[in-house]
Amino acid sequence: MSRLFPIILLAAAHSSALAEPFSFEGFQLGMPRADATQVRSEAPWRPPAGDAPSEATRKEFTAGYLGREASVSIGLDQGGRFVRTIAFTFHSASDSQCILEAVAARLQLEGRYGAAAEKGSEPFGRWVRWTTGDGATLRWLEACAVGAREYFVTYTKAAD
Repeated sequence: MSRLFPIILLAAAHSSALAEPFSFEGFQLGMPRADATQVRSEAPWRPPAGDAPSEATRKEFTAGYLGREASVSIGLDQGGRFVRTIAFTFHSASDSQCILEAVAARLQLEGRYGAAAEKGSEPFGRWVRWTTGDGATLRWLEACAVGAREYFVTYTKAAD
């Protein structure tokens, strides 16, 4: 029984990490816009850049995540009512450095969220997707090899 106890604790910790809504520096997926406006008040809401339906009102700032500095974007749903997306863009100095850093980030995410629901490769890079216990989707996308020198981590949650 004593050998199983640490495994049970690890599984319980893993399950609770998946069930909790993702939050970052006071922002939480699903939080109302009014509450999100109070967080990082120095970063104003930016309206959509164009008429593209995928564009949303967002706050942008720089912060640390997964041990690296990232450009952070907090995006609202299309109606502007709640936080739908918390996205991180990581920039690297070279393609090879980007690949190493992207893989390290993916391994950290696998350590937190377990095996991915889906994995794939596209001409622009590799991607991994997890679905968390609270209904959020986590995506890791590496676009290093095509000269972009960037990789992305995006948490998204639709309306409940």
